[in-house]
Amino acid sequence: MGYDDRDNDLDDDADDLDIRKRGGETVPNYLTQAILVTLCCCWPFGIPAIICAAKVNTHLARGEYEQAVRESNNARKWCWVSFMLGILAGLGWLFLQGFSTIH
Repeated sequence: MGYDDRDNDLDDDADDLDIRKRGGETVPNYLTQAILVTLCCCWPFGIPAIICAAKVNTHLARGEYEQAVRESNNARKWCWVSFMLGILAGLGWLFLQGFSTIH
């Protein structure tokens, strides 16, 4: 298909590839949050957050909006899991330290 064989029917969008973001929405990648929870909270669950966050911009660059949203949601989920487990581990450690000073 050469340059002159382009689709000249501008009203027919069924066969056109649209790589723009839908509705001007942005998709957050949560990379900063993923790095922070990996370093400060619970690194085993922070690593999947970093991996998912890194995939968001790749999918957007390819025009794969649905996959970018899915990876963004996965990154957010893993950030929260890592954050909550880090908080629970910290509270558990404080609890154990409190018991060790009593006895």
